[in-house]
Amino acid sequence: MFDHRTSSKLLGVLLRMAWISLGSAQEIPEGPYLGQNPPGLEPEVFAPGIVTLANRFEFNGSITPNGREFYFTVSSTSYTANKVMVTYQKDGVWTTPAVAPFSGWDLDWGIYPSPDGRRLFFSSGRPSQSWDVNIWMCEREGADWGEPTKLALNSPAGDYAGTCTWDGTHYFGSLRNGLISIFRSVPVAGEYSHVERLPYPINTGGRDLNPYIAPDESYLIFASDRGDNQDLYISYRNEDDSWTEPLNLGLPVSSQDSEWNPFLSPDGQYLFFARSTGTTSAPQNVDLYWVHAGAVLPDATGPIHNLSSEQRFRSIQCAIRHAKAGDTLVVEPGVYHESFALEKDITLQSVDPDDPYYVGGTIIQADVDEPVLTLTGRTGACEIAGLTLRAGSVGVAGVTTDAIFRNCRIMDNVTHGMELSEGSAPHLLGCLITANGQAGIQMHTKIGGRAPLYCEPIIENCAIVDNGQAGMAGGQPVIVDSVIQGQ
Repeated sequence: MFDHRTSSKLLGVLLRMAWISLGSAQEIPEGPYLGQNPPGLEPEVFAPGIVTLANRFEFNGSITPNGREFYFTVSSTSYTANKVMVTYQKDGVWTTPAVAPFSGWDLDWGIYPSPDGRRLFFSSGRPSQSWDVNIWMCEREGADWGEPTKLALNSPAGDYAGTCTWDGTHYFGSLRNGLISIFRSVPVAGEYSHVERLPYPINTGGRDLNPYIAPDESYLIFASDRGDNQDLYISYRNEDDSWTEPLNLGLPVSSQDSEWNPFLSPDGQYLFFARSTGTTSAPQNVDLYWVHAGAVLPDATGPIHNLSSEQRFRSIQCAIRHAKAGDTLVVEPGVYHESFALEKDITLQSVDPDDPYYVGGTIIQADVDEPVLTLTGRTGACEIAGLTLRAGSVGVAGVTTDAIFRNCRIMDNVTHGMELSEGSAPHLLGCLITANGQAGIQMHTKIGGRAPLYCEPIIENCAIVDNGQAGMAGGQPVIVDSVIQGQ
């Protein structure tokens, strides 16, 4: 290891000691990822009490390709200084997080190793310790990192380290156009001298930042404020080097808070990101999170199959997000613990919607505080077939929806099996709505304008029975050959 300012070695040691005092007193478990239990499809705070502490901010995490070095940035809650921390795995045991050997004196953050593990990129305000930040790079020298060098791609404005591909193409953020945007640089003879700004739809003229590029350059995950909040988006690179319209990663990753600094673990299994409350200019409660990558990316072994694109997914919501109008998603038997939203003309079905075995064995089960399925908009070609929707606050929450439900079971929800509003008119065929806490179908009438707006579902060959209060309430349903208790 080296000291990059030997004349300030004593100062460096003192600062390291001060920052280590903000580190963990908790013993670190053995095993990959600091011995943490892997997350599922819901984001979790990463390594609480070890990496994520209450008295500071944590962001910009990264892992070396061998999985044995975890880097992250810490800052005081006043954002007066940033330091890069590192913990090493040696003989299966992780060291206590400490200031990285190339950090400790300057405004440092944003550590990203190259896919081959030979280079390490980071942002720094050195040597003046100003917010005129540049991108620096260390090269591997045996078990250690060499002295940082400043890249040629830097500008007089702020430049912020990103990630790079197998061939060394570097994607990064920069203020050189006045607003933070995403750029890339292809190395020529090992030098990053040529820089290009990515075109629309990646850059929009707002805040587009924190690029994570897949090692094969097939997709880009980045942060953007193009929506209501600063969220995470994904865009795929086409063969002609253009980019697809970015998809908001959506819940449970993109939330009402701000998300930024995405990166994937070297094995592609987990997505890490920072989440903060407050505003983008004055963030609060900044912590590192991680989630199974199947929540946001296709998964070749996933149980949800898009018959149109031939992609597979682990998460129903992720499959819907990637689907196009007219696609058919087939859900294999199992219990899926998630709630999801649908506003596209697609088909979502079990393996065989006409077989009671698959209908009863393909269960989507939500948290009691959330609807299992939320449907919005006029999507008359949208069909939900052969699924069991249960254990949410509501089985189906419909707003102006006219989707088709065929051979579905909607049951065991806290309040209503279906709750419809804004003139919803779904078509229910052969459905069973039972054992819900209140009404089987609750319909709300909108009063205003020239005439009341009623919900007008078509109920055909259905059974709405044994619900807590009523079979149906409100609305003007059309009922055909159906059994309804407590209408």
